[in-house]
Amino acid sequence: MKNRTHPIAVKAFLSLVLALATLGLAAESLSALLQKAIFAEETEGNLDAAIKIYEGIVKEAEANRSLAAQAQYRLAVCYQKKGSKEQAVAALRRLITAFPNEGALNEKAQALLRDLGYGPNENIIIRKISVPASSVVSVSPDGKWIAYLTNYNVALFDTVSGESRTVIKGNADESVGGNIVFSPDGQQIAYGWKDGTELYVAGIEDPKPKRIYRAESGLQLEPDDWSSDGRELVLRMGTGTDDVRIRTFSLASATFREIQTNQLPELTLRVFLSSNGELLAYRIRFGREEKLGIYVVHIPTGNQVRVSDRENDELVGWAPGTTRLVFLSDRTGVTGLWSVDVASGKPARDPELVKANVGNISPVGMARNGAIYYTEQVPLLDVYLAEVDFETGKLASPPKRATHRFPGMNTLPIWSHDGQKLGFIRLPTDGSQRGGYFSVLTLNTGEQRDFPLSEAFPFPIRRIDWSHDGSFLLVQSAMSLGKGGVHKFDLESGRAEPLVARSAPGSGDWISNPRIAPDGKSFYYGRRKFTSEDKYSDSIFRRDLGTGQEELVYESPESLNIWSSPTEISPDGKELAITVGEQMPKPRTMPESIKIVPLGGGTVRTLVTVPAPVTLDWARWAPAGKRIVFLKGLSDKETEIWSVPSAGGNPTKIELQVPHPASFSLSPDGRQIAFQAGGKGTPQVWVMENVLPQRASAN
Repeated sequence: MKNRTHPIAVKAFLSLVLALATLGLAAESLSALLQKAIFAEETEGNLDAAIKIYEGIVKEAEANRSLAAQAQYRLAVCYQKKGSKEQAVAALRRLITAFPNEGALNEKAQALLRDLGYGPNENIIIRKISVPASSVVSVSPDGKWIAYLTNYNVALFDTVSGESRTVIKGNADESVGGNIVFSPDGQQIAYGWKDGTELYVAGIEDPKPKRIYRAESGLQLEPDDWSSDGRELVLRMGTGTDDVRIRTFSLASATFREIQTNQLPELTLRVFLSSNGELLAYRIRFGREEKLGIYVVHIPTGNQVRVSDRENDELVGWAPGTTRLVFLSDRTGVTGLWSVDVASGKPARDPELVKANVGNISPVGMARNGAIYYTEQVPLLDVYLAEVDFETGKLASPPKRATHRFPGMNTLPIWSHDGQKLGFIRLPTDGSQRGGYFSVLTLNTGEQRDFPLSEAFPFPIRRIDWSHDGSFLLVQSAMSLGKGGVHKFDLESGRAEPLVARSAPGSGDWISNPRIAPDGKSFYYGRRKFTSEDKYSDSIFRRDLGTGQEELVYESPESLNIWSSPTEISPDGKELAITVGEQMPKPRTMPESIKIVPLGGGTVRTLVTVPAPVTLDWARWAPAGKRIVFLKGLSDKETEIWSVPSAGGNPTKIELQVPHPASFSLSPDGRQIAFQAGGKGTPQVWVMENVLPQRASAN
């Protein structure tokens, strides 16, 4: 028989642990405690004592996260040894969620979860479906039909025969306004018409559209789901911002029943009803930070709980015939498929990872056999270099890829101040919407170094500028409320310092296009200040990088192209190039112009004006200050690069024979251009089968 530690000794030792935790444990103390806990677990067999020590170490996670992760794993092992299966599973899930960077331990945790009957299903089958469409909307419950939009029409793709047929015909004035949802028996579809002002149903085999409701003036509706008996539709209805209600619509009586009494933001996304009709799940993507995430409503009581507070998480739906909610989340650093069991309107256990690293996918729907249909958009972006005469538009050499590493994943090029290096954003290989990497290419040697951005910027990066000494970036990122705007990112330390904050869409300020001043000591940026939902003023500010002091440089009497590149300072710091003419709401109907504003006073001069819907973007001064280089958008898929004399004159088209050139940067010597070209690629439709975990016990 193994020796047991004396109870008094255990009590005294645990008191010491608590005292150390109160004072803040040093890394050495945590390491020693971990060894004592392992000794208690494996040599003495005192699992209770080991568990208490492991729990104390985990509480001090910030002191040494690697040791805390080890303690968390061994805590799960102790619970397994004690026969406490549910506690072991919960501890393993906390390890995966709280310590996503501990790759080896996470693999061991996944293996142990599988041994306990809770792991991901290794019999998953993933196959591609060749749907001839870029706008896929939904899938029928039996997986036979996939609904998609094409030229204002609704078409159905037969996954068995591979054939398509049009079932609803529309035009520019009348078309489907959002979701297309299949009935539980797969024989009907419901959809909104005329921008969601009318509600229709139509048969699959004999598609004779029938209008079942016409909304009152100003009211819009969006069908999201059916009740399991096919007698009711679940709708989002509202008149504007923060005025969305979730209701059911009876097809027999044409009456509504409100099942979510709270007003929701206008940008509340897709709603799902559980098969037992008692649970409602929905997602809020934009708005106040404390409201973002995934919610579940227990309809009988009206109680509501937020099951995920991450604004990037995305609903997939309820697993068929269960109260298990399936969703996408990047909580471990990469996007994975997760599920959470819900009982009486509350999570019954921690979220469970179903499949890791699923990539940049968008859910289409779930069939009744649990197969998940989704689209995946493969990026085709690359950075190119070309030597150009900007006065004539002629190329001295054809464009060539700047790097052959990670083809299709590179964007937002920018030259170093000395012209010896080229930087650009490399998108994450998992296809997620995180920041990725800032790659620095030394041009004369070909050496490339990557600086990770994803931890600091878990959302897409919109604009960057590079400091003169090459030590930091100014980053404009599409981040959450209170965190977005302009950050200073130190390349060596990886630390992101917020400089200028932005607010949520529809309120406060929007911040865009940080550009470092010629002296390298300050930067310029555009600010849109809202006074109401559709009224605003646009200004250009300069902020000192050392003191943080700001000054208003230019208050525009016109709308600036705030979403793209509203301003650019001249090399001598005396003039601003601005892009004006953006209109809200879209589509644009106003002309756009590039103008020069003398900062010392004087006449504003117009260089280029284009009629709507042609757009102007990314105006950049050539290094000598004699020309402005800019993007001219002829359509969503056709863009050209032009230049125009800064003193005025005829613009010149740059003869680049590449698809869809976009963001660019000019070399300090004025002879080369680095530019992004390519597109997003056509979305591909896939299905994951046998994906939902088969647990040994649901409770």
